[in-house]
Amino acid sequence: MSRDRQPEREPKPRTKTETATRDSDRAVTVTLNYVLVLGITATLVAGLLVAGGTFVEDQREQVIEDELNVIGNHIAGDVEQVDRMVQAGAGSPSRVEINQTFQQTVSGTSYDVELQTNPDQVVLTSNSPSVTARVNVTTQTDIGESFAFGGETSVQYDPANDEVVIFDG
Repeated sequence: MSRDRQPEREPKPRTKTETATRDSDRAVTVTLNYVLVLGITATLVAGLLVAGGTFVEDQREQVIEDELNVIGNHIAGDVEQVDRMVQAGAGSPSRVEINQTFQQTVSGTSYDVELQTNPDQVVLTSNSPSVTARVNVTTQTDIGESFAFGGETSVQYDPANDEVVIFDG
């Protein structure tokens, strides 16, 4: 044997009390770790759900607004086209009308279309969540305050009041 090497010692046998204490410490540590991991995981998951839910809702509102703007631009174009036809009729056209069908819902929610004056605008409003899109309209013929539900729309000239209005199609 070399001098640097010390003789191996046999481990000292443990008493029953020492064995029970070490085993119970080990059991507490495992249980405590398990509870801590579950608590931390639950907190992280809850945080992700809250943050993710808000992000998804914001994105949905943006999509709804974009879709309403597209439909509003189409309807504003119809209003301006009816106005041009009335102006080309020079005087008293009896009937000018443009019917167009749009989707009845945008991102799963219904919407309403309204012609407003001062300023002349097509205003689209979704129901849930409430999102509003406004598109300006330039006409020589007066705009009549009018309303239609989303879907089929009819932009018409009302010769009795000399104005352009919108109705359900």
